Amino acid sequence: MEEVEAEEQEEFSHRQRLKAAVHYTVGSLCQEVALDKQVHFSKQTIAAISEVTFRQCESFAKDLEMFAREKNICPELVSPDRLGISELLAGLQVTQLLLTKARQKKYSHH
Repeated sequence: MEEVEAEEQEEFSHRQRLKAAVHYTVGSLCQEVALDKQVHFSKQTIAAISEVTFRQCESFAKDLEMFAREKNICPELVSPDRLGISELLAGLQVTQLLLTKARQKKYSHH
């Protein structure tokens, strides 16, 4: 019983960390866009974009897992907890890095 509760708590904690990472990344991207386009994003807007992004990542991860099952790929290799969400978050971070580098390059030429 305690083992199940500990596992559920760990899963909840992992999910919260992932949500925080998405929120941070979305906030950083919004900040860059705001500076570049001279617009303002409210905290509520950033939170909404973060939530939609997280849900979309979950959906992609579940689709990937179902695809793996259909194609007889070991589902544990592509489960949302092991691959999908984490990989998509990594993709968001790479996107952020690329945007930052592109902006730095753009501003260094002026």
